[in-house]
Amino acid sequence: MPDGSLGKLANALAAQQFANLAWRIIGPDALAWAGAPLGDAAHGATPPGAQWAKDALFTLSLSIAGGTNEIQRSIIAERVLGLPREPAVPAAADRAALAS
Repeated sequence: MPDGSLGKLANALAAQQFANLAWRIIGPDALAWAGAPLGDAAHGATPPGAQWAKDALFTLSLSIAGGTNEIQRSIIAERVLGLPREPAVPAAADRAALAS
């Protein structure tokens, strides 16, 4: 459904922009922190820097979950904007025949 594609794409892009902004504001603490390693619950609470890193890295998965951003853009282009489908890539056997 195109509505879902629009929302998914907008959410993924906004989350990635937020993560980039957070990385710039927090600086090196968003990438390296003192304390327990990320995901090591045995050593107590997650340090604030580790939580920022975890959240920022999670935003990268939003562009993959539910279809990549490129697939969502194709759905929007075809179903919302009425643009033609992208041409299909020929199979390997067809490419070999075309090359000879």
